[in-house]
Amino acid sequence: MKQLLQTILLGLSIGVSAGNLYENPGFETWNDSDDLPSSRQWRWGLPKGKQKAFERFARSTKEKFSGTASLHLKDSDSGRSNSSLGFIIGGKEVKRYAGKVLYFSARVKQISASAPGTVGISLFIKDADDKVVTVSAGVDATGQTDWGLLKLKQPLPESTTLIIASLMCANGFGNRGEAFFDDIVLTVDPADVPRSEPAPKALTSNVGNSVPDGAYVSFYPLPPSWKTRIWGGCSWRDKLGTTQYLSLTVGRNAKKYGGFSIFNNFLDRAYDISGIAPERATLKFRMTRNTPVQIRLGRKTVAVSDIVPLKDGWFEYKVPMTAFDGEKTVSNVTVQFPEPPAPGSLNISGLGIYTETAGHARFAPSKEAEEYRDSYRKPLSVTEDGQPRPEIRNGTWYLNGKPYYFLGPWIYNRTVIDWGKGSNPLNIDHIAYRKEPSKEVWKVMGFNSAQISAAHTNGGSALYGLPVSVKYREQENQIREYFNRFGDTPMVLDFAFGFHEALGADNPAKRKELDQRLGSWHAFIPFCPEHPDGDRYYRDYMAGGVKTALKNRANIYTYELFNESAYGCQCRYNAAEFARRMKRKYGTIQAANKVWGTIFDDFGEVASITNFQQYRKLWPDWCRFSADRYAEILKRYAAMIRTIDRRPNVYFTEQAAGLPPQHTGMDYRRIAEALDVLALEGGWRYGFNSDLTARNEMENVVMSGGSSHWFNCDFYQAVAQGKKPVINNEHYCTRIENGIRVPSRRADMITSLWMELLHGVSSNYTYVWDKRAWEARTPEQAKANVINPSYKSSSLLNPYNWPVSELDAFKEFRKEFDPYMERVMPFPRTKPATVAVFYSYPTLRMKPFYTWKFNSRMTAWYGALLHAQFPVRIVFEEDLAAGLSPEVQALIFPAADYTVPETLRHVEAFRKRGGIVIAERNAFRWNEHSEPLPPVNGITRIDADKPEQMLPILVRGGVTRYGTITPADTREPIRMADLQLIDRGDFKLLFLVTMGDLASRLAEVRLNLNDSGSFYLYDIVGKRILLNDGSAQWTAQDLKRGFRIVLPSQQRVILTLERKRPAGAAEVSQEDVRAEFERLRKQEQPRIRQFRERQAELKKNHADDRVWSGVNTGKCHSVDLRKFVNMHFRDEIAGDKKGGWFDQGGNDFANMPLGRRTFAGVPFTIIDPAENGGKGVIILYGKERDYFPKAVSGIPVGRRAARLYMLHTMGWGRHNEKALTYRIRYADGSSLEIPVIGERDISGWWGAKAVPNAKIGVESSNSEKDQVSMQCFRWTNPHPDKAIRAIDILSAQESAVPAIAAITVEEP
Repeated sequence: MKQLLQTILLGLSIGVSAGNLYENPGFETWNDSDDLPSSRQWRWGLPKGKQKAFERFARSTKEKFSGTASLHLKDSDSGRSNSSLGFIIGGKEVKRYAGKVLYFSARVKQISASAPGTVGISLFIKDADDKVVTVSAGVDATGQTDWGLLKLKQPLPESTTLIIASLMCANGFGNRGEAFFDDIVLTVDPADVPRSEPAPKALTSNVGNSVPDGAYVSFYPLPPSWKTRIWGGCSWRDKLGTTQYLSLTVGRNAKKYGGFSIFNNFLDRAYDISGIAPERATLKFRMTRNTPVQIRLGRKTVAVSDIVPLKDGWFEYKVPMTAFDGEKTVSNVTVQFPEPPAPGSLNISGLGIYTETAGHARFAPSKEAEEYRDSYRKPLSVTEDGQPRPEIRNGTWYLNGKPYYFLGPWIYNRTVIDWGKGSNPLNIDHIAYRKEPSKEVWKVMGFNSAQISAAHTNGGSALYGLPVSVKYREQENQIREYFNRFGDTPMVLDFAFGFHEALGADNPAKRKELDQRLGSWHAFIPFCPEHPDGDRYYRDYMAGGVKTALKNRANIYTYELFNESAYGCQCRYNAAEFARRMKRKYGTIQAANKVWGTIFDDFGEVASITNFQQYRKLWPDWCRFSADRYAEILKRYAAMIRTIDRRPNVYFTEQAAGLPPQHTGMDYRRIAEALDVLALEGGWRYGFNSDLTARNEMENVVMSGGSSHWFNCDFYQAVAQGKKPVINNEHYCTRIENGIRVPSRRADMITSLWMELLHGVSSNYTYVWDKRAWEARTPEQAKANVINPSYKSSSLLNPYNWPVSELDAFKEFRKEFDPYMERVMPFPRTKPATVAVFYSYPTLRMKPFYTWKFNSRMTAWYGALLHAQFPVRIVFEEDLAAGLSPEVQALIFPAADYTVPETLRHVEAFRKRGGIVIAERNAFRWNEHSEPLPPVNGITRIDADKPEQMLPILVRGGVTRYGTITPADTREPIRMADLQLIDRGDFKLLFLVTMGDLASRLAEVRLNLNDSGSFYLYDIVGKRILLNDGSAQWTAQDLKRGFRIVLPSQQRVILTLERKRPAGAAEVSQEDVRAEFERLRKQEQPRIRQFRERQAELKKNHADDRVWSGVNTGKCHSVDLRKFVNMHFRDEIAGDKKGGWFDQGGNDFANMPLGRRTFAGVPFTIIDPAENGGKGVIILYGKERDYFPKAVSGIPVGRRAARLYMLHTMGWGRHNEKALTYRIRYADGSSLEIPVIGERDISGWWGAKAVPNAKIGVESSNSEKDQVSMQCFRWTNPHPDKAIRAIDILSAQESAVPAIAAITVEEP
């Protein structure tokens, strides 16, 4: 019940209870003249459009928590407005509350929301320095809820100047929502605060699609799992589902009988219409044109003759259901135009079957579909199948008692597309092109395994209750044939793709409800595993996939539970469990508040948080909890699979996303504890001067170069601790020269496989065994499809990527490696590290709060050590606590700004034992909860961007290197060299490579060994013995003096040291080695000269790409965009539909130079968001961000222009696809449009790329990307004599998400 005092004061102008600052908090009265809760209009902040921005803005007496009324808000507009009602306290009044704690709460009942967190409450607080604090609490559901309590509490700065307390029904751009609000409390008096009660709890999720009033069957919005097909010169103008009617564009090339179908291909998604009388039912729809139409329903096509004009200009089309010969079920409808309609737009609404009786049709039951479901519901438990699988010993694989290496490709779970009819259009006579993947093909290729992506979804989808395909028998037969071809080949099976898209098509509301509450990319863990239905999704998918594999005798030895994992779900289930665990950890809320710097009353408030990143000092605890939670999820699903697959020697892994992954809510130490095997992805990139940047997260791995893959492998070695195999489940090996894909060489693959082995990897699966033949019908098309590097550039069966002659790389590797496999594979694999690089998870977790790139720094420091031949390993807090092994002589801290205090004690202990400690200058500044730490003495500090400063310190300190590589040809250092040594006593293997030198190098190699006796030094690639001044043997002292060897560019050199002379080996002297080097360099000179010429050309292009010539800067004037920008350059929380840039968290443009700047030779004014209400850039709608505005109109110019310069860029986007349009409106009333086309006028923002009509403008970086940029587009005005009145900017509403930061006019 409402407070008695509130009731007594109803009707008074101030309308508040004692201590409650909110006017008319129960909405018991209403200011009808202004349509506001109270008479003081200035109290209320409304969105642009005022009350009309809402579909419903009213006092309601039908719904209330207490009293007689509540506030009803509804926003159905998916446009740019964040519809909320703000209550404002400012001026002198706000000073009364400065320095106090502000409490804000509301009773909320949600009716619907387009996304979780859309409905809620928020506080906006600004101080005299314009620093802003925002906190919010939302309803964690999309469907209807009961009444619940949302609460916020925030200390007010002493200099507070403004408070806005908002009730939100559509928080976040593009969201929609409806809710009732009641019993608002805004107070600084804790006595007025309601006691903790549950937040709004979901009653039911919205199921299916809405049906228009009176329709028995509605065909739009699309019925669950139904699809469309459109043809004959017609196309969809708007994305289906975004408008209330079907919106078509009829092209100029429209043909007779063009039209569209709405249909489904499932046994159990046909509508049952047997219960209606055909004579009392009509198929009808409305259309904006009067044109001949015919309708096909089931098997019968009927011309529509009953067409009635309506008052609103539309036409109603009707066909009696008797015309369709008594159809009992409906699974499709087709609308065709016998004569081509005139070009232009055409809209259709209300397409459906209507009856005189109430109710809606149900889906016809399918006995066949239920029998199929039952086949997967039956319990299955396989304990033995008699097939060979490896065991894990010594940190690697053993098969039949011996170390074993698995090698194969990453393959899709189907072969119909790439090996069906017409799938070898180039008539390539090679078994890999002719025959489907199989054990037979694998034997020829040198493969002994494969990584299958992904587990088949048919069974899991059926278990979950999704519809069953009419082709299920054919699909099951194809699966059976697929697995049978591989026989007993041991395989890895992942659960990458799932059926979440099918669920979205069948029940879009449920898909949104289940979405993982993680703002950043999480495509492969799409749903919240804590939600009961999310958990059931994963269980059903995995159970169905495992049963499908086992019943077809697939020999799966490793299950990859998640692919490219990204986890950190801030759902209500996790929030509640987090609160429970924090209560267990801290005991009292007071103890937790002291650490977190918060003022929670109890752990119930903690459980109601929907955005933990708002609390900086709490954030590390949340990240550790999330990491533990993910490890528990992995254990849970592995245990579930083991109830089905109980065969011996079956293992579990998950594959990370990133190099290594940087997700703050994941910790690979915990993941390693939960799993049997650790899986990574990535590889080395071959070629030079490759200035590439990935366009999306998938390509981020494909494009990675530099030292990142060495670091990636050694990171996983560190978490595996030599106890668990590390496998590469998605290996990339490409060659890029001067920014374009060039054909790979077999040596590239062989070198990569050896390098991975020497850095701890025990299995390799190369991406990807496909042809993409449908895109490449000629050799020219095959080249064109991949020459611009992308994931397609990894197709192993594209003859341009991998010429057929080079496909024997895998078999050649096996011939080279297999004789040494038993001696190479066991752990410890290489000699122990003498330098330890510390990986600081406390610093990684705080990534949202700094702007530098954690992994880039880690990789740079690690690479400096590796390439100087210091034996290096990565260590964590646990390793320091256990004590580093005596071989470790130096401890390095590249990125450890945040540190647990125990680490400092361990550092001091290491230093006291005589170890060298080197740290970046900001290391050890804070503990993990952002509290300052005392100064740390006795360590050497160097600059973050100058890791080479540590090398002379280590050399002077006498840190051991087992070998060194120095130039013997010139003084130029040997670039990106790697030296690894396997020491098995009387057998040693030495691996050498230079990945950074364009040409072959003559190197002096010195080894630091302590063995007695002598060895043969054998080159296993060249099958020759290196002579030692005429002798065939080398002592340790001889090797310390050194020997010369040719290091071909980006090719392995592998030497063994053996007591017994290798059979059949030739001999080469040191003079022969030099002669070989001279011969190679002579052969390489034309290629080097050509490359240098191209490099000089590119250098010139680099400069030309960054400046427009002929700009008259004295005639340039900035267009004022301050009223039109909608986002900040900085984004703090990914996916919250607030903040800045493309809403990707730290992957933003936070380092944008502000104020008056010159880019590409053009003066621009960049808006400072701090001076413009937190907004500095225009971000528009795109399919990846459909909640941004679709257009900005009426930007005033008011002057003539010879040219316009737009500083813009795009997220996502495609080549040759329109990204946006600039509409120029002249003062004389005329206008013209400037279409902006991807890769012609605009480019992506990752990296820096000029395009024909745009130079590279501003270049910067962020915490996740080394380089980000915007382009400067120039447009020459064909009417310089006419003044431009205004500019409109319109999104093309395609894949691109446009960003516009500034516009400059150059006057004639």
